[in-house]
Amino acid sequence: MLPIRLTIQGLYSYKTRQEIDFSELTHQHLFGIFGAVGSGKSSILDAITFALYGQIERINKTDGLAENIFNQASTDFLVDFEFESGPEKNRYRFTVKNGRTKKGDPKTFERSSYKQQAGSEIWEPMDLPNSSSVFGLTYENFRRTIIIPQGQFSDFLQLTGGERTKMMLELFPRLAEFDVSGKVMALQTETKTRFDEVHGRLLETGSIENLDPTALEEKLVELDTQLKTAKEQSQLAESEFRVWEELRLNEEKKQKATLELNQLELQKESFESKKQDLQQHESIVRTFAADLRILDQSRLELNAARSEKEKSVQTLQESQIHHDQIQGQYETAKNEAVQIPVWEEDVRGLLRFSEMKALQKRTNEQKESIQKLTDKLEGDKQQKSSFQEKITAGRTKSDSLADGSDERARLVEFAQIQKDTDRLKGDLEVHEKKKAEILQALDEAKARKDTVLQHALISRIPNLDPELKIAALIDVVREESDRLRSGAESIRRQQVEDGSKQKLFDFASGLTEGDACPLCGSVHHPNIVSAEDLSQHLNTLNGKLSIIEKEVSELEIQLRILEGVKTEAGLLMKELTAKTTEIQSVQEQWERSRERLGGHSLAGLSPEQVQSRLNEIEVQQKEMAGIRETLRKQETDLATLDKQIQNQERERQELQLALSKLEGQLAELSRQGNPDDEIRFASVAQPEVRIREIENQIVLAKQTLEKVEIAWQQAVNQLTDSKAKASLLSKQVEEKEKMVAINEQEFVSKLTVNQQKSEAEVRAEISRNLNVDSVRKEIDAFFEQLQQLRTVLDTLEKQGSGKSFDAGLHEAARTNLETVRTQVSQLEQDRAVTQKELETIRSQREKAVELLDLKEKLEIRLANLKVLFNLFYGSKFVNYASSVYLRNVVEVANQRFFRLTKQKLRLVLDEDNTFYVQDFLNNGHQRLAKTLSGGQIFQASLSLALALSDIVNSKNKSERNFFFLDEGFGTLDKESLSLVFETLRQLRTENRIVGVISHVEEMQSEIDACLRIRMDEERGSVIERRF
Repeated sequence: MLPIRLTIQGLYSYKTRQEIDFSELTHQHLFGIFGAVGSGKSSILDAITFALYGQIERINKTDGLAENIFNQASTDFLVDFEFESGPEKNRYRFTVKNGRTKKGDPKTFERSSYKQQAGSEIWEPMDLPNSSSVFGLTYENFRRTIIIPQGQFSDFLQLTGGERTKMMLELFPRLAEFDVSGKVMALQTETKTRFDEVHGRLLETGSIENLDPTALEEKLVELDTQLKTAKEQSQLAESEFRVWEELRLNEEKKQKATLELNQLELQKESFESKKQDLQQHESIVRTFAADLRILDQSRLELNAARSEKEKSVQTLQESQIHHDQIQGQYETAKNEAVQIPVWEEDVRGLLRFSEMKALQKRTNEQKESIQKLTDKLEGDKQQKSSFQEKITAGRTKSDSLADGSDERARLVEFAQIQKDTDRLKGDLEVHEKKKAEILQALDEAKARKDTVLQHALISRIPNLDPELKIAALIDVVREESDRLRSGAESIRRQQVEDGSKQKLFDFASGLTEGDACPLCGSVHHPNIVSAEDLSQHLNTLNGKLSIIEKEVSELEIQLRILEGVKTEAGLLMKELTAKTTEIQSVQEQWERSRERLGGHSLAGLSPEQVQSRLNEIEVQQKEMAGIRETLRKQETDLATLDKQIQNQERERQELQLALSKLEGQLAELSRQGNPDDEIRFASVAQPEVRIREIENQIVLAKQTLEKVEIAWQQAVNQLTDSKAKASLLSKQVEEKEKMVAINEQEFVSKLTVNQQKSEAEVRAEISRNLNVDSVRKEIDAFFEQLQQLRTVLDTLEKQGSGKSFDAGLHEAARTNLETVRTQVSQLEQDRAVTQKELETIRSQREKAVELLDLKEKLEIRLANLKVLFNLFYGSKFVNYASSVYLRNVVEVANQRFFRLTKQKLRLVLDEDNTFYVQDFLNNGHQRLAKTLSGGQIFQASLSLALALSDIVNSKNKSERNFFFLDEGFGTLDKESLSLVFETLRQLRTENRIVGVISHVEEMQSEIDACLRIRMDEERGSVIERRF
């Protein structure tokens, strides 16, 4: 988890809205949040946990969250936390909002969660009660691994074994895979149920001996033989019956064909008559149908032409009436248009009269504006003279005061040199003190080395030179340790070999004729092996091994002490070299600063005298600055006033020029106008209205004339077109009457030639609803069927000439066939029944064999599951695996804890996972972790917390690890605090981000990127940034 942004309002002391941009802080890897006690530092972590989990460490759920955390002076509550999590760097937001009722009571908290869509700024809502599914951590373990509230830093160190195991299960979900006791129990139940089921089915099936299929197999062979014979007899009977059946069918077909042929012969005369009638109809249609269509078409065209002629005559009459009406309207409009020039002259006169009145009014207004501007101009000129007198007096007073800026610069420079000299002297004393501390630490390291050399195991090493360098000394001690380990390994191999011989001796000694051997199970023992009792020898080996293992353990302790001394001495030497160089640099700076101080022109002045003179110069400069500011303002006002006077002069000239133009325009209009206009239009109150009325009258007259003229022209054109159309249609009617007469004469002549009586009879024959194709097909089909029946009858007569049909022999053949078929059917049924019985017996036998095999396998599985249940019962294996993971965590934590304690202390776990501390200053003695001092508990807790944080971030596959610590650090001495801070700084090289909340001054001076929280009486807690 990597925080990005946090907004707080209304939580605890945060009255107003405050926002933290963590991206600026996390970029520095190490940042701090500082402030006085009660300023609201820890509330920042409360806001984060409340947004993510809805819980706050200091408030229980039963205490009433809203009443206790909602600031009484705030009407709105908001916590908005944005962060990044996971290998894909997904962004999430969790918000909590609240407000107050009209009575001022808190409402219900509204919680929301969002996830940012990839590649966009859109936040997609999520339905999550808290962030457990995002991090994979409960609220309690989130406080132990990522954000650790104040006073909870040592929680993990002080947890009980069960609580610690539960936490390890959450941090390492794979541990749950080792808890298989429930699965084993379920498998036992499932397997036992299956075993009982198989046993019951075996009882139902019966024994395999009762399921012998031999008798049924023999019966099936006999039935197959009988069935083959019956089918051969059936084929012979069916062949004989088929011959008699064909003769019977042939006789029936011949009788049927004869009957149908007689019926068709009776209908032949009728179809001959139909054929003749069809031929006569087709002849009339071919001769007269086309002529009738031409005659009918000419008559239709004649009637249509007569109808069009009547319509054109009516249209001509209507066009003449319309033309006469439009002619009258046109004459009236022309008479009205004669008045248009008179009206236009009235409009021009009114326009001149109106414009002269407007120009006279503007001329009077212009004269008044010129007079007002002249009066204001005189007043501004008097004010300008007053400003000039004040500016002259101010300049005189300003010139009388001295500047003093050069003297002030010299005084400031001298004061800074004095401060630098005092500061460098203090720094030099601090560095000298630190150098002495480093030298003392080196002496202490050497003393620890000498203590190791005096140890009994070390001092007995042959040819050991006490003056050896510590690296060479470590190699010598390690060689001695390896030598002892090699001896211990030889003893262990001897123990295994002799132990096997002792076991053989014990087995051989305990054998009794008639009792089963524990190895092979035999009750007879004819050749018992002879073996030697090595129990005493084994006890001796155990004693030697115990002594060597103890010596190896003590040598390992001394080795760790020597390695710690080596690491510490190396660090101290580097620090001593750096400190010596730093002292030399500060010494040179101090001497240069003293030289500058002695050679300065103000060397005789004390710091108090310098400050007194600076104060005097500052007062004088403030007075002079005030005078100059007043002068600057007056000069600005004078310049503004001068510019204003110039603008007024220019404006008066422009107004005078405009007045002259107006008077000229008025004179020109008076010259152009009619002398009678003023008398004619004196009674017109609103000339503009009268002008619009006359103009509308002119426009209306013109539009009316134009419209009527267009309508008159259209009427003339329409009358001309109507006359022409009526004449044309009269000619067309005459031509069509002649065409109809010709067509009628030709049709009558054709009737005479073809011996037809009249046009009406021909029309009646043609108009008959006779489907020629259908009638022709019907006639053709009849004669074709007649011919087919004659052919079929001849063929049947020829087929039956060899043998005649006998009904008695036909019936005897049919009865014989049915009898044989019944025998075949019965045999097939008997065979099917026998086959089914055989298959049933075989299936039951196979199932019985399978069930017996399955029963044996289930018995073996039940035995194995019983062993597994005893092994995993009570989460034994989970606890063991959790212990292994926990020891790995402790190993990671010890890498820092050992360094923080200067190789003096190391965390260890006993069999019950209780924390102990191995004290290398006390010969590696182990004691309970609760015996550590407050500072040492902090160091151990910090190391464990960082190790757990590693696990959480590794599980979330985060590229950058984040860890937030809210701890006052007040329990640490100066040296421990320095070590803790050095550890936190080293974390930045591991791509970690560490946030620290504290009020310790030393911590504040060392961290550059930080937030400062201060309490404001009106705004509450206020967040200030510093980088």
